[in-house]
Amino acid sequence: MILNRKSGSDVPLTGAKARQYLHDVRPLGLLEEWTTRTGTSALEGSVPLSVSYLTDSVADARDAIAKASADWDGTKPLFLSIGTLAWNLTPSDVVTIARSLDSRYQVVRGDQYFRLARKALHLPPA
Repeated sequence: MILNRKSGSDVPLTGAKARQYLHDVRPLGLLEEWTTRTGTSALEGSVPLSVSYLTDSVADARDAIAKASADWDGTKPLFLSIGTLAWNLTPSDVVTIARSLDSRYQVVRGDQYFRLARKALHLPPA
């Protein structure tokens, strides 16, 4: 997880910094920022990079998921990284959120998420 902020604003990961993470850490994938959107792309053509939608309540998480998947037609995978603020939400709240999802969604661990994203983005296995 990379929280790259300066004076309260997100700062995009530069190519040089990204290459440094990839070389030094060799991650399965990277989560960048906590913001009001989510998306997954290929970083440097080799590693999934996901932006996490930060939520601070069960209702906020449900709304974030609905908003992020509103235009999804189900023909290809959609990867949603939903962050839960630990000061406001408990593991039980996360279970409540997960149980509220219909069969179109599958909740996975971080390692599973990045392995699936690698496959969907046609990236090399880790």
